[in-house]
Amino acid sequence: MRARALLTVAVAVALLLCAPGPLCWARLPEAPTPRERVCLLRMMTQGSGRMSRTTQREGAAAFAGHQEVRFTPRSSERRFRAAAKHVLANYRSLPLTLETATALNRLLTEGEVPERLRGQASYRADPAPFFRWLASPQGRELERRDPVELAGCILWNLSSLDAFPDGNGRTARLMADLALLRHGLAPASYRPRHLSLEAAAADYFRQASPFDTFGGTFIPNPKRLTGALDYFRRAAQRGQEEWPSYGYAGDGTPSRGFQLFSLQD
Repeated sequence: MRARALLTVAVAVALLLCAPGPLCWARLPEAPTPRERVCLLRMMTQGSGRMSRTTQREGAAAFAGHQEVRFTPRSSERRFRAAAKHVLANYRSLPLTLETATALNRLLTEGEVPERLRGQASYRADPAPFFRWLASPQGRELERRDPVELAGCILWNLSSLDAFPDGNGRTARLMADLALLRHGLAPASYRPRHLSLEAAAADYFRQASPFDTFGGTFIPNPKRLTGALDYFRRAAQRGQEEWPSYGYAGDGTPSRGFQLFSLQD
């Protein structure tokens, strides 16, 4: 009788520990093959890279006291791909710091922002308090307990701060992907395959819009982000499920345009 009771407790604990969640998600291979790395890169570029108002249109950005800088969707996507490659190649050693975010922002906005302003982290707000929280015992405990929630906090807080002259959303999404990759998890996929780019972007910006009013105040309490964190968790789980075959047809052959995403170009 006692043995049966112990077995019941053991099964209950096992089910609790392996309930659907990031701690039980399959990890990326320790050494992804070139094909796997390109699948990850394409998923990031086709989804995360295009959840941007800048990359969806051609135009010019104006900065106080500086000449307008023109940009095109194609050039913006090329820069995002370069920044995503940097993350994929170095995620084991890149820290979740302001210096990393600044380096990524500089890659993302080359040619979009005047050189004197490119990567200026305090252009609109001071992100230092958020990164201090990220490095604090509370931030490290959240990363240990639930790296997906931490990645979601990074995404929505950096997007809300809007600290850089441009490229804040793209920087935030790459920093969130870095937080996932550091724990062996795939980048988030913001674009469900059944949705058009326009519909997926509209859904993403609906999640982001409540934070546009915070005006540079970071939100360290995840409870204030509940709905947006649920959205991000779904995006992270979608990335886990989709990345192995992203960019390949049903018969395993590369889909059209796949060669454009070589990690060597």
